[in-house]
Amino acid sequence: MVIRKITLLHILTYYRDQSFKLPTVGSYKARLKFDAFAGQLVRERIWHPRQKIQNLADGGLELPLQLSPLLEIEPWVLSWAEHVGVIGPAELKNRVTKRLKAALGGNRE
Repeated sequence: MVIRKITLLHILTYYRDQSFKLPTVGSYKARLKFDAFAGQLVRERIWHPRQKIQNLADGGLELPLQLSPLLEIEPWVLSWAEHVGVIGPAELKNRVTKRLKAALGGNRE
């Protein structure tokens, strides 16, 4: 039995290669902004095979990602809670906003 550490890079690579057989509905250029707290954690890993982190003066960072579909990144964005902001695309920002509002209101979809 082989046990190995599975990172988000492994998961994203699998998604990219397999996408759980979900139909691809286009390609998206996501842009995320992390605060200084999350920035130090994000810098420690490779989250995407083609990531290019842009460091910000306040210690945070911007992380542009090429994705398809957005469904794959949404739970990861939500896991960072108040430490991440979605700059784009608008569809991802709207989906995350909708999920957070539902959580605050106790609504289930």
